[in-house]
Amino acid sequence: MFQVRLKILREEFGLSQYGFSEKFGVAQSTVGMWEAGKREPNFETAHKIADFFDVSVDYLLGLTDNKKPAAQDRQPVIDPDKLQLLGECEGLKPEDVTETIKYIRYLKSQNSE
Repeated sequence: MFQVRLKILREEFGLSQYGFSEKFGVAQSTVGMWEAGKREPNFETAHKIADFFDVSVDYLLGLTDNKKPAAQDRQPVIDPDKLQLLGECEGLKPEDVTETIKYIRYLKSQNSE
């Protein structure tokens, strides 16, 4: 599946094998071998190819049809009050952070009763 995905992505970017090889820094024959399924890139190179085309390695290898997994597209949602609390802890000494955490745990235990 890698060879198919590589060719599709390369063509979507409007690159010939030679054009991709020049931009990516490998020989055109290497790209040709990858697309013919006669050779495969090592893990590090597969990551670089995925980064080059801005897709996941899983997509490149045919393990998913999603170019980018949903988890990559989502931004974590943090409650603004919790974010403010975190900001207030900035600059505290480590022992003060420990005491603050203990106090928060105490408050939580009081609320759960």
